[in-house]
Amino acid sequence: MAILQKQFAVFLAVVMIIVAGATAAEAQKSRDERIQAKFTQSDLVRILKSEGYGSVERLNDDAVTFKIDGKIYGLFIFKDNDLQLHYGTAGIEVPLSKMNGWNKDFRHSRAYIDKEGDPILEADLLADEGLSGAMVKNFISVFIISVARFRKDILGER
Repeated sequence: MAILQKQFAVFLAVVMIIVAGATAAEAQKSRDERIQAKFTQSDLVRILKSEGYGSVERLNDDAVTFKIDGKIYGLFIFKDNDLQLHYGTAGIEVPLSKMNGWNKDFRHSRAYIDKEGDPILEADLLADEGLSGAMVKNFISVFIISVARFRKDILGER
């Protein structure tokens, strides 16, 4: 009888561990899916770090920078709670026809030459009806894919 009680206790402990793990995973999932009116800088830092992006830094109250392959990206929070991702590079001349071609062919970002003559790629995520963590993660993922294509097609990188 004592052996049966020990086996039951072990079984019960295993079940509790499984339930606790499932509950934690569900809590993270619900946090990612919950619509929020706004994301704070701390929220964005947490998301970027949880997704494994490197060198996440607070730039000021409404901006965060992070690195991928040594390249710096900016993530900005606007007063209306919209988010903007920014990628730029310096010292590369790009013809306006190439930049215009990008804007004609790609809907989810825009390319332009800034006042210093440098090529810039940006994208916006509108927060009109609120945003979820999953939406922000997807926005970042899509932008990173766009930057890779921009670097190859527009900047001539391999």
